[in-house]
Amino acid sequence: KPSPWVSLSRVRCLPSCVTFCGRLQSIARLSIPATMAVIPAVPGLTINVKVACQIATEYAPPEEETFGEDQGVTASIPRSTCYIESTSGLSFSVQTTVTPEFERIAPYDALAVRVYIDGQYIHGEWYYKSDINWTRSFIREISSGSTPSDRKGFVVRRTFTFAPVSCVEDVARTRIVQDAKTARSLGVIRVTASVGRGEKAVLYAGNTFRGNQKLELAEKAMKGKELSHGTSFPAGAVGVQPRMVSFNHERDVAEFFFKYRSRGALQRELIIPQSPASTPVLDEIDGLSELEIRRLAREMLRAKQEDRRSERRATVKRENDDTDRTGPAREFKMVRMDDGKEAVDLTDD
Repeated sequence: KPSPWVSLSRVRCLPSCVTFCGRLQSIARLSIPATMAVIPAVPGLTINVKVACQIATEYAPPEEETFGEDQGVTASIPRSTCYIESTSGLSFSVQTTVTPEFERIAPYDALAVRVYIDGQYIHGEWYYKSDINWTRSFIREISSGSTPSDRKGFVVRRTFTFAPVSCVEDVARTRIVQDAKTARSLGVIRVTASVGRGEKAVLYAGNTFRGNQKLELAEKAMKGKELSHGTSFPAGAVGVQPRMVSFNHERDVAEFFFKYRSRGALQRELIIPQSPASTPVLDEIDGLSELEIRRLAREMLRAKQEDRRSERRATVKRENDDTDRTGPAREFKMVRMDDGKEAVDLTDD
């Protein structure tokens, strides 16, 4: 079936085409991830999401959750699903790792990797068999899409960046319906892998991405979903417009889904456990330097010693001033004077 453009290790792609954008436009020398999202039915092919240049930790979805169905995707090909943590303002990318165990490419000429974010096709690349070293791991990274530039023959690179989602109230019914449609695919990175042969050139067709605009959804459209983030595409460097190619014959190989949420949202959805209650003082100490911690320790020691001295002084004062008034009251003797009047005898006799 026709599919989005792709760009090879030397070619860049759109929904069903690919572009030549200079030898290996994506990053080539990358470390193999320690934690891999793999599909047992497709050995040798791994797709990961990197956040701030680090492989994102992947969390298994609830057993009752079925990925892809809410995206209008059928389970006709092998699929991997997981959750990852997102943080506002951090950039992310999609990394592809191919090892010698991957045998699905024959008799096709190239492997295509296409990235969809929040339900929209963003970018794709073709990796030809001749580009892949079959004696060691082949690693490539997709970190941006492109939109047409004001300069003819050039494009603007747009990086993938997590952006917070906010709710608005009291909106029109039409807005709620539209936002509900947006919410269905928001917070999802979908990556497809396919193989193709029979290359043909096609015209470049630029995409339209969301820039740095705020992500606002009608509260009623959220329907209780924990949608903490979407993706924005801030403008980056300007580059030469890539040459696009497509393939006459393609076959889908695998699909990878990554649902991204804030840590708090992941905890509320019970994807990860709640963080233990933190002590404010300990949190503050964690942010101090070693010099500041030593100074704080000296001040606390001096304060403790002063408290002890004050306590000793107070104890001595009490010992000097205390009078025992707890004993029985003294019985005074009454005597009669010569004039017949009574008086108290204060003598010790």
